[in-house]
Amino acid sequence: MLAVALATSGALAESSDEKKQACANPDMQARVIGNKFCFAIRAYGTRTAGPSPTLVVVLHGDGSGGGRPEYHDAIAESLATDGVIAIGMIRPGFTGKDDRTSDGAVLREDFYTAENIDAVADAISRLKVHYRARQTVMIGHSGGAAMTGVVIGRHAGLIDRALLISCPCDVSRWRNMRRRGAWGNSLSPSDHSSKVPATTKVIAITGELDDNTDQMLARDYVVALTARAVTAKFAVIPGAGHNVTRIMRESDVYRQAMENIVTGNF
Repeated sequence: MLAVALATSGALAESSDEKKQACANPDMQARVIGNKFCFAIRAYGTRTAGPSPTLVVVLHGDGSGGGRPEYHDAIAESLATDGVIAIGMIRPGFTGKDDRTSDGAVLREDFYTAENIDAVADAISRLKVHYRARQTVMIGHSGGAAMTGVVIGRHAGLIDRALLISCPCDVSRWRNMRRRGAWGNSLSPSDHSSKVPATTKVIAITGELDDNTDQMLARDYVVALTARAVTAKFAVIPGAGHNVTRIMRESDVYRQAMENIVTGNF
């Protein structure tokens, strides 16, 4: 079973000149281009990847609590084993804890736009070619899960397997359930489920105590996929809430989902 552990980052803040230089010649380890955006990334496992690795890309959530994303890097680092390259990617417009920023409009909400999603997909396509990946996996949490769910339908065939953690898989329904205003620019996994190819495998997991994204949002999405003969599974994480906390990381459901999505054995 793959070990899941938190990592701490001691990286120094990136200056604007350093970012400009890194974006002019992206090394695919700290920077990658996606359409017109330059993404801040962290690549793990490149030294032990071998000639034809599995590529795993991890996307963080919306960070509604105001914190800067970092935990997605810890997830990526924990998955980097022999034959696996794992990438922690900062989503468009977000800044990481080390002040590294990905290009894109700094949106207060309504994040899952076609421009942002297509840029992420293009960046993954470039990483896939660069690392000569034999298979490509996406892991997204919360808003990152919503974007992942759209990518696998809107860019069919790019991703072999996807893990959706705490997914607001029907964005309109999610906003309504939370008694929030509609997001007119955001795409939704539920609207792209009919385009997910049968060759893509999906796992969705949601915390039993998640008070942000109700379990039915991911469950109903999985039902729609399985109705089309897509291999998809849904599971509830006992005692866990919305965020990727110690309780979630240490649960058998979470650990098994991580292992299965990387190996493809489900």
